[in-house]
Formats: sequence, structure tokens, C-alpha cells
Amino acid sequence: MMGDSLFELSSKYNDLMGLLLSGEIDEDTFADTAESIHDVIELKADSYAWMVRDIEGRIDTIDKEIKRLQALKKTHTNAKARLYSMMEWALSALGKRELRTQTNWWKFRRSGGKQRMWVNENVDLSQLPQSYILTEYTIDKEAVRADLERGVDLPFAGLCERTETLRLS
Repeated sequence: MMGDSLFELSSKYNDLMGLLLSGEIDEDTFADTAESIHDVIELKADSYAWMVRDIEGRIDTIDKEIKRLQALKKTHTNAKARLYSMMEWALSALGKRELRTQTNWWKFRRSGGKQRMWVNENVDLSQLPQSYILTEYTIDKEAVRADLERGVDLPFAGLCERTETLRLS
């Protein structure tokens, strides 16, 4: 029974319960067998708990390594930006748009794609033509939630059942 999976053990327990309810086994046999199944499930539960805690430790180590690598990436990205900035300054000081060496070629070029633009976000919208104004309609979910919680029946919305999650303590 120790080699059985939790699914198999649960299935055996359900089968055992069926035998008891049908009268095919007596209560003492049921109690002894159910206890042995329960003991194996407890052992497996402890093993699962140890595995979960080990994995949680590994996840924590990975998270720390991700943060360390992100900080290293940021350091390298900033160093690259500083080098570009210094080369930009040097080329501008020399009055050059490009510089060729035997192995590299630095040059200014215009950005591709759509030309950048700016918009004053504080402009009075009533002063603009309607063709420049977007009207966006969205559902006010907090108002819908408030009505649902007060018991209002809404055909387009409803409150979902709360879910349960298993916790290891």
C-alpha cells in the first residue's frame, strides 16, 4: 500500500466505504483497513510537505538569483549608455556625424518609423475638433459589484463562488 499513489489510496478508501455500506465487510475490518490507509496517507502527506518546503527554498534561491542578475543587467545597461553618451559627446565636439576605425563605424542616424510627436494632455478638449477626441465607454465594475453585493439581480453580471486553496502550515 505504501507504493500506491494518493489517488490510488483515495480510491481504495472509497471502495472500502462501498464495501461497508453494502454490508460485505464488518465494522472492525473496515476500521482496521481504513486506519492502515489513513496511516499511509499521513506518511505521504509528510513526504509531500518536505518536498514542498524544499521546492519553496529552491524558488526563493531562484528569485534571489533573478534579482541579482537583474541588478547586474542594469549595471551593464547603464555602462553601455554612458559609453554611447561619451562617444556622442566626442563626435559632436569634433563636429563629425560619423567616425570609422579599422574595425568599427560610429555614426549618427535618424530614427525610423513614425516621426515622434508631442501632445499637451492638459488642453481644453472642448476647443478641439471632434475628430481628434476619442470617447471610450467601459463598465464601471465597482458600481456593478456594489449592486450585486446589495442583492440587485443583474442579467449581465454575477458574483463568483469563492475558491479554496490548500495551505501547508
